Amino acid sequence: LYEEALSSLPREGDGWPAVEVDLLTALGRCYWRNAEARAAWRTLMRAISSCKQRGDAAAQARATTEILHIWGPWERHKILADDALAALGENEPYLRARLLGQTDRDDEAFAIAERYGYDDVLAWRIARASWRAADEGRLDEAQALTRQAHEAHGRLGNYEAASGSLRGIGFSLMVAGDLDAGEAWARESYEYAGRFNLRFYQQLALMDVVGAAYARCDWAECERLLAATPGDLDFRADLFRMWIAELRGDTTAARALLVDPQRAGGSPDAAAQI
Repeated sequence: LYEEALSSLPREGDGWPAVEVDLLTALGRCYWRNAEARAAWRTLMRAISSCKQRGDAAAQARATTEILHIWGPWERHKILADDALAALGENEPYLRARLLGQTDRDDEAFAIAERYGYDDVLAWRIARASWRAADEGRLDEAQALTRQAHEAHGRLGNYEAASGSLRGIGFSLMVAGDLDAGEAWARESYEYAGRFNLRFYQQLALMDVVGAAYARCDWAECERLLAATPGDLDFRADLFRMWIAELRGDTTAARALLVDPQRAGGSPDAAAQI
């Protein structure tokens, strides 16, 4: 529907550029939630470029908060956020807090949020505390904080973060060796993301469930879950297929399934796993 609205938008009349940017931003958000990262990135960059040309700092910031959800190099994200922050100046404190928080400048973001009462930004403070507890091995505390963060994000309509919090603690528990508990959190994240049509987050969680089956050497369960994967954005699905063939002793098939590091944006982690 957003695509149809864009194609039917007249290229004349007062206000149409702003309407176009709003539609592009909404369309980019939809693409990302539907696990179409490249289309989402192109669409949101088009919106940002239009805003910069017209000097619409607030719209540029709104589009930037959306593009920062898309996984990519941190340096590239920071450049986009800094451009938007520079355009805003001291205006639009809510958007400033969002941009700062999304680029790991928590102290500044939370200070603004406390001053103006931005609960959705402050919910990230609970999430950050849960991550610290997990990193330090305080897993019971991390799980309790995760549940608080999940409920806070969900109550405020930030369903991506609510789903991600469940998945994050599940992954931490798996890394710590508790596959059963980690898998339970991952399955909850999968089901939650599905309720809100967040296909990318569904796939992330499902790949963690596959990881638990893989660690148990349950290849049949791995393949059953991979066949049910909602989309192919997460390169780990390709990694699991490659690894399973290798561990079954089928080197020819494993080489045929060799994953291109560009499937994961060329990240060093992806190259190391391949």
